[in-house]
Amino acid sequence: MLKTWMKAFPDTVKAKAEIPDTLMPHLRYPQDMFKVQRDLLAEYHMTDAGGFFNGTDIWQVPADPTTNTNEVQPPYYLTVRMPDAKAASFSLTTSFTPSGRDNLAAFMSVSADPGPDYGKIRIAKMETDSRALGAKQVQAKFNSDPLVANQLTLLKTGTDSDIEYGNLLTLPVGGGLLNVEPVYLIGRSAKVPVLKKVLATYGNENAVVAVEDNLEKALAKVLGGAVTGAPVTPTAPGTTTPTTPTTPGTPTTPTTPTPGIPVTPELQKAIADVLKAQNDADNAAKAGDWVALGQAQKAQSEAARALAAAQQKAGLAPSATPSAATPSGTPSAAPSSAPAGTPAPAPTGTPTASP
Repeated sequence: MLKTWMKAFPDTVKAKAEIPDTLMPHLRYPQDMFKVQRDLLAEYHMTDAGGFFNGTDIWQVPADPTTNTNEVQPPYYLTVRMPDAKAASFSLTTSFTPSGRDNLAAFMSVSADPGPDYGKIRIAKMETDSRALGAKQVQAKFNSDPLVANQLTLLKTGTDSDIEYGNLLTLPVGGGLLNVEPVYLIGRSAKVPVLKKVLATYGNENAVVAVEDNLEKALAKVLGGAVTGAPVTPTAPGTTTPTTPTTPGTPTTPTTPTPGIPVTPELQKAIADVLKAQNDADNAAKAGDWVALGQAQKAQSEAARALAAAQQKAGLAPSATPSAATPSGTPSAAPSSAPAGTPAPAPTGTPTASP
């Protein structure tokens, strides 16, 4: 595709060596090309001839559940660490559901950070029995939660404002998928969104739902610990048996056990920093504040490095190794976390082709 472009529009693509060092950190993976690639991979990820002919494993990009337009979810720039990646990277991400169904089929990312992994596509494919939630199911879980419904009703009561959902973001964290969605209140006269609540859930349909005033509190609830860095008393080795769980000391605030992830204060703080930096970047982009956007993106990179270090220190190992494919359409001028349930490696072809 790139060669065709260069023939049709000569001298429009420059050598990577000509990119100034000051510009290099600001390069991003193009959304339009990523949309083409995800559409192709929705069908051409299949390697079994019979399955391909019968269309038994076709994927689709889910509709955006935060709007009433029935348009598919746009790809989101997020700082994520895929299961086979050595560190987190600023990436363009999307999710897939099976054709005609709402559960999660796969999570796909492409590295947008300048470096050797730029343009590398990674896919984490869900096991068929993982019960991982797709975007529509996550939104339905939020909307059907009694506490969420009560809190949102209280927000609207006695005010001349409307509730608006932000982007539903999905991030691989440890052994599962973390879903986060901000809720804004918009005055009908001012039209300025104000963050009022943060919705979050981690895991499958049985996971707890958090509706809190800020991201830190929401993460503390769904991840089962305080993200403020408060001390956590570990269970002494050898004090538990398979049938009799150890009774921990009396906490000041009851917490919900975390499904399949060793939560440490460092890890939780790192997750909170990554999501806060992402939220700051989205707000700055909406406000057109490019200085604040640059600062937020710098904070994203620092938070991503801290998250990778915290995950490594916590001993988090990938639950699967998703496949990686470098698309042949990667421009020559460009520089170059695991789902609920156990993901299985997903074969990927080589395509030619903010809240």
